[in-house]
Amino acid sequence: MSSKRRRGRQPKKQRPVKEYQPSPKEKREDVECGKCGEMCFSQAHFLSHARRMHNGLARPQGASQEFTAAETQEILVDTMRAVRQVRCEVCGSVFRSVLGHRMHSLACGVDPSQLNKTCHVCHRRIRYYYLEAHLRKHAALDSRKAKEAAPKERERGSRKAALNCNMRLQAWRHTRTDDDASDTGSDQGDDFRQELRLAHYYTRPDSTLPPSLLASWEAALEEGEGAACHHQGCSHSAASVAEARQHHWLCPQGCRSHGYSCKLCSFTCDQEGDMEDHLTSMHMSEVAGEPDSESDASDEDWGERQGGQRSGGLRRYSKDLLVPFLPALRWTHDFLTDSVSDSLYPEHWPTKDGWRALPPATAAPYLPAVTTSPRFRVQVVGQQAVAEDGWEELDRFDSTAAGQGSAMFCGGPVTASAWCPECPSGSLASNMQHLALATLSSPDMKHQICHSYSHRGLIQLWGCPGPATREPPTPRFLLGLGHQHGTVWSLAWCPSGSEEAAPPGLGESPLPRLGLLAAACSDGTVQVYAVPRPEVLLPQGRVYRPPASLALVPGHGEGREVQCLKVDWCRAKGHHLVAGALSSGVVCVWDLTTTSPFLRLQQGSVVLPFRAFHAHNGVCTTVAFCPTTGGKNLLSGGNDRTYKFWDLEHPELPLSVVRKGLVLDSLWLPHWAGCFLAFDDVYGLASTNTCFKESGFFGIAPRNVLSANAAVWTLAGSDWLNSVAQGDSAGEVTLTVQQQLFKNYENEKFPSKRKVPVMCARLQALDATAPVSFSSSRVIQRARHPLHKAKAKAPDQQRQQAQQEEDDCLGQNLYQEFPQTYQETRDTHGLVFKEQNVANFSSIPKEELLERWRNECMEASAITCYPMMAITSLAWNNNLGAHTWIAVATQSGLVRLVRVEALHTAAMDSFIHDNFGVRR
Repeated sequence: MSSKRRRGRQPKKQRPVKEYQPSPKEKREDVECGKCGEMCFSQAHFLSHARRMHNGLARPQGASQEFTAAETQEILVDTMRAVRQVRCEVCGSVFRSVLGHRMHSLACGVDPSQLNKTCHVCHRRIRYYYLEAHLRKHAALDSRKAKEAAPKERERGSRKAALNCNMRLQAWRHTRTDDDASDTGSDQGDDFRQELRLAHYYTRPDSTLPPSLLASWEAALEEGEGAACHHQGCSHSAASVAEARQHHWLCPQGCRSHGYSCKLCSFTCDQEGDMEDHLTSMHMSEVAGEPDSESDASDEDWGERQGGQRSGGLRRYSKDLLVPFLPALRWTHDFLTDSVSDSLYPEHWPTKDGWRALPPATAAPYLPAVTTSPRFRVQVVGQQAVAEDGWEELDRFDSTAAGQGSAMFCGGPVTASAWCPECPSGSLASNMQHLALATLSSPDMKHQICHSYSHRGLIQLWGCPGPATREPPTPRFLLGLGHQHGTVWSLAWCPSGSEEAAPPGLGESPLPRLGLLAAACSDGTVQVYAVPRPEVLLPQGRVYRPPASLALVPGHGEGREVQCLKVDWCRAKGHHLVAGALSSGVVCVWDLTTTSPFLRLQQGSVVLPFRAFHAHNGVCTTVAFCPTTGGKNLLSGGNDRTYKFWDLEHPELPLSVVRKGLVLDSLWLPHWAGCFLAFDDVYGLASTNTCFKESGFFGIAPRNVLSANAAVWTLAGSDWLNSVAQGDSAGEVTLTVQQQLFKNYENEKFPSKRKVPVMCARLQALDATAPVSFSSSRVIQRARHPLHKAKAKAPDQQRQQAQQEEDDCLGQNLYQEFPQTYQETRDTHGLVFKEQNVANFSSIPKEELLERWRNECMEASAITCYPMMAITSLAWNNNLGAHTWIAVATQSGLVRLVRVEALHTAAMDSFIHDNFGVRR
């Protein structure tokens, strides 16, 4: 039976090492080495001795010790494969390659005056064994110049990295000394180890011979005599200078002390590797120099430093940390090229009969209950504050320009949002971007997570001007999709497959399709709707109640006592898989293309899952497909404090299980074999972090990418920018710009410098002058201005500080009564949106940066009042051209549209122009 082929890159096939096979008689005979005279007890012992002491270039006593060039090369190659090293028999240097040994042997022991020769063309001094090849180079250059009668078109230029490398090599070459003194000793100039800084801190043994000795050997050979060894007691006579030089260093009567000496102490040794180990272990501070105090500081220490302690004050973000990961542009383009389809699911198409506008009286029960938004104002950091009486209000389904973006009111707390995807070329030319939203019917309604329920609801479709718009886009309400499936907890568009016009052969007056929209509902089902393009439905802004194209049900085993809390549409080619997370802890996976009569019910309009497994011992809160494995792998998380990676072909056991906290949301970018996860702060008070976890195949440790001091309800990411944003229950929206995720950041000194505050929502009483803070003022003050341990305080100062902290806990932070319902909060409080300058990250004040770098400095959850400021849903637009747009939805029903233009760089403009011929 043939052996199983090993996975991965296969090693090169090498010629087998020639092993000596002695006869039975030779195995018992002693062998004397013909070079050094050592007695070996067998032929195998002699072969090992020859390889280790003479590089294999030795034969038994009585045999010829001369080897041809071909024999020498073959023996050295076999020796290198057998013992992995060859040694210079003159100076004792060890080499790991035959070529290195050959170059070294050409110059070892040669008189420095004979080592370098002068080129008669360029008058450069180079090694004598390079001179012939150097002259051939000049001849080829002259021949090429003669053939170039006319200048040719300029060819493709070298890469910037290659140009920099050439410049460095030229600078290194010109800084070398051309005189003979630079090459004193052995041929260490060709050994790249001399360029290490360690070489400057020790001396090598002198392996040159005195010129007088070489002259005496040459004179003796000219007179016909042999070159006699000058060591006392040795009668060896050589027939050439090379043989005399070799014997000189191997002569048993001579002194063979070729030690290496440390310049920093009196340490000496015989091997260069031992000297390098000595320097790196005993003199690391002298060899490596003083460490950079700035790069050796921790992230917290850097954030705690004040401007007076450093001449330049607090540094802003560097360009390298917040520049988007440029390879992600090409990776996303390639991924979309392979996965996007132009025509999918022709059987699911909107028709005129199904999309008829409802009369106002019939549409009223589907509308959200709140008709007027809470009062709000927008404050841009660094600009003049709005007047105290400058509160704004919006009617239901109304919008306005606000701050650096826009604001719109949806009529109630937003539970889900999703941008309709478009192909890159179509998105760049599009004059409208579409955003789907779902809200609660009533902001004060109570939810039972362990039981399913249904009622009337509305899915809203909003339109925003396309990418060509320079002014902040003001969205407008396009249509409402009425249903009776309860609360919509999650929305997901089909990643591709929409067309401008219906394909031929469809009856019942088909409409142009915008896309397929999946909605995870509280009645336990996932409803899939074929949404038409809004411009063909006139008049706009009406409510419709179309039938669902498909109903994905959890199966008879689950009954009707579950809710579907999360839905994810697989982005692999064909997009035929949809996954849902149920409140019972079960994960269901539906195949939309199945034709099995066991999975298709009610003439194909109801689909049962082809895969359902119990993933968590509690509520399953999130599920996410791996975009690049064809729907084979997914992640799930739940309130059993675990998240798990699954192989759907073998779902009986997860691939990996991590126990960390109560998982609330997840995000899987297509470039990485890992997922971003958000958590509730119930198990990590003041230490909640959004993390990136690799699936476990590569063994990369998880790392925190964003901080929070409240429950992180939602995550959103950009495939093009390799960035992730989070929104928490305290109203904070922050994003991180990540680079290469498949390496450990154990030595990264400032990971927090990749965190950028985008905006925050604060609750403020209508008669107050400042927003309400639910964090302890003492905690924030101590975090921003840490006490220096080096400065000891007097006992009276310590007592005064303790009394002040006690007063802060017992006096200032007494329980304050806040409204507990939406309507009460709306009547007495307003929302203040504090926006950062997201067009230029370097203009963000240092105080704003420090507050988002550490968990305890950030705003805490509002557990004593109605959380009107909570960020309940984020949607990052992944359509090229609008890839910097983020929709921020809150518990109040207000949705902010923000454009993070600082993430759009000149390199991205060049990429768009080179691949799509469009200038943004």
